[in-house]
Amino acid sequence: MEIEEKTSEKEYEMSFLASDETGGAAVASLIARLGGRVTLEGPAERMLLAYKIEKHTHAHFGYCHFAMAPGAVPGLKDELLRTPSVIRTLIITPPFAKQRIRQVPFERARSAPRMQVPLPPVEQKAPIGPLSNEALEKRIEEIMSQ
Repeated sequence: MEIEEKTSEKEYEMSFLASDETGGAAVASLIARLGGRVTLEGPAERMLLAYKIEKHTHAHFGYCHFAMAPGAVPGLKDELLRTPSVIRTLIITPPFAKQRIRQVPFERARSAPRMQVPLPPVEQKAPIGPLSNEALEKRIEEIMSQ
């Protein structure tokens, strides 16, 4: 029976902004009360907010990883909204750790000599000053006829 409960749990990651130092403890107690378990908890550090959130200019930013049944997460979100010390939260499912694919360098591409293509010489002309409409049209016709 315990094996079925553990397989029904899913790993989540939550970041939160709290108005005081007790926000992290409030989040952990809510998770435990709703049947989840905290697997990793980061320290809540005080920071200056870029803009005011609910009249707060400073907040304590913290994060935690927890395991919980997917059906209990909406209830957790509702409870977090009702908790006065928690300003904002974000709950995500962390990406699975993928195995690194070994990349074999393509040696032939590196060892092949590069072709040097000479560029045509650039003609240095004297700068042209402001032109009248007639002179401009004449210059355009000269360029188009080349």
